[in-house]
Amino acid sequence: MSTPDPEEKSVDFSVLLASSIHDIKNSLGFVLSKLDQALIEDSGRLEFSPELAVELNHEAKRANKALIQLLSLYRMESKQYVLQRQNVDIDDFFDDCRLRHDTLLKRKELALEVQVAQGLFAEIDPYLVEGVLDNLVINAMRFAQSRIRIAARMLDSADLEIRVEDDGPGFPEEVHTVGADGSVSHYRPSKFAAGDTKLGLYFCEMVAHLHQHGNKTGSICVSSGGELGGGIVAIKLPIAAA
Repeated sequence: MSTPDPEEKSVDFSVLLASSIHDIKNSLGFVLSKLDQALIEDSGRLEFSPELAVELNHEAKRANKALIQLLSLYRMESKQYVLQRQNVDIDDFFDDCRLRHDTLLKRKELALEVQVAQGLFAEIDPYLVEGVLDNLVINAMRFAQSRIRIAARMLDSADLEIRVEDDGPGFPEEVHTVGADGSVSHYRPSKFAAGDTKLGLYFCEMVAHLHQHGNKTGSICVSSGGELGGGIVAIKLPIAAA
């Protein structure tokens, strides 16, 4: 796997920063615009439908997640982040994810399927991996027609594999090259546009690479197809030395 030189990597991060700020600005702009529309000038009261309340909540959460993600990326890029491994019950971890997104999933009439063996525990950084899982589920909700699946299993190589799949149109062909060498960081800055899926994939890759054990490093693979026929993101996190 080719490693980007430090100058290129710093340029990439500056573009990530600018793109993410643009995305946050759009989310906040949407919220403010809808609040202005809902404001009744005579009484000063706000009146909006339950559906709009869900949308406002979703956009506010997106902005908050983006800020958290930016801070995490900055700390990872500047070598300030120390991995905080905990022995996590993956079944409970996935249930928490389902609960966080339940309202919007119902609003979009999407089914979130969970496939994980009961009693599966793994030592991961729950804070970072939660951000990865939320990122991938939110992206899947943008494109899925009716189904999203999150799954986890322990591979024979002693790696934890987390997969997020949907039944949407799948990833663009150029994104499939992410899985060819396990990296997305080789993308040129011009590839990063506001709201571009690869911004989230870059964050996922950084989190995966922080998870190391012995001579093994976490990786990400992106493809399309599978049982649901849409996009697939598989992340491998080494739990024990092979």
